[in-house]
Amino acid sequence: MDTTGKNKFDALTGMRAVAAIMVFAYHNRKYWRTDLLFEIMRFISEWHIGVTVFFVLSGFLLAYRYEDAPLQSGKSYLKYILLRIARIFPLYWILLTAFFWMQNIPTM
Repeated sequence: MDTTGKNKFDALTGMRAVAAIMVFAYHNRKYWRTDLLFEIMRFISEWHIGVTVFFVLSGFLLAYRYEDAPLQSGKSYLKYILLRIARIFPLYWILLTAFFWMQNIPTM
């Protein structure tokens, strides 16, 4: 698959990264200092919109990329699924391991 030209949207990919950071920050806001300005915390508490932005952009980018090369055969579909798993699962297992490891750290 050609990753240049028509199939590449650097600005949208960047927006998707910002949306992912927004989701991360939103879910971790309870661990931040409580003396931050109220306005800053209120602003961050609205970052749940990052989930919607992330999924809409992801759906568009995937649909646009595969518009001209549909998954017509079982072999091409299997290849697509395996490549997606190879891309997503390493980070998933790293984060899952870190989560369980952090559960065993005593609080100060």
